[in-house]
Amino acid sequence: MTITHDFTGQTVVITGAASGIGAASATAFAAAGASVWVLDVDAGRGEAVAADIVSGGGRARFLRCDVTGDADVEHALGVVLAEDGGIDVAYCNAGIGWIKPVSTTEPDEWRRVLDIDLTGAFLVARRAFLAMRPRRSGVILFTGSPHGYRTMAETSAYAAAKAGIGGLMRALALEAAPHGIRVNSLLPGAIDTPALRAEAELSGDAEDAVRRWGAVRPLGRIGRAEEVADLALFLASPAASFITGAELLVDGGAMAAQPAGLATVAPK
Repeated sequence: MTITHDFTGQTVVITGAASGIGAASATAFAAAGASVWVLDVDAGRGEAVAADIVSGGGRARFLRCDVTGDADVEHALGVVLAEDGGIDVAYCNAGIGWIKPVSTTEPDEWRRVLDIDLTGAFLVARRAFLAMRPRRSGVILFTGSPHGYRTMAETSAYAAAKAGIGGLMRALALEAAPHGIRVNSLLPGAIDTPALRAEAELSGDAEDAVRRWGAVRPLGRIGRAEEVADLALFLASPAASFITGAELLVDGGAMAAQPAGLATVAPK
């Protein structure tokens, strides 16, 4: 059975939508009929994403928005409300990665990661919730990460921020439920995005790094941004009408796997 999602007449706001998962989600929601607002600090790429959607027959507009500033967030969402009259889906996706041990991470670096990845998500979700509450309907999505549960020594700030997303999402889901608003998180694993490719470059052989990251996953590959976008559409649709306060993995089975060195039963 094929499920077709229809967002005709709905307004969707996506942060960090100039590339990667955000851009793929903006394209997918627009293809499903939504009026999409592409929010990002990268005006060049953000405008290009919106233009590509429009050239393909969809509806999209770009707004420059720095999610770390509440005034910036309030202004951007105010423009959306003035133009479209409401917000049906807010996808708090903006974020940056971070690879540095605790011992060498400077306080300003720590604050920058948490400001973008966690506080930025809070500011956007809060404003979206306030806009949705009088209408008693809406969906708020977050981009979390498996790093909120299992991480590495070099990802302290990122792991802390993504663990915080889980707590924020659950608390908001409980607060929003009586108002008919659903709140969930997507937890992408290794997804083929510009950010992942940039991280792979640090290894010296990016293509080999990507192959290795895919090979250790049960499905034998890394994911595509479009696969995460598909889950975002599902969670925002009536097909997920009884799902709130949930974290859904998109990681090729990585979190289900016991690390080989910790296996207690010999493989047959």
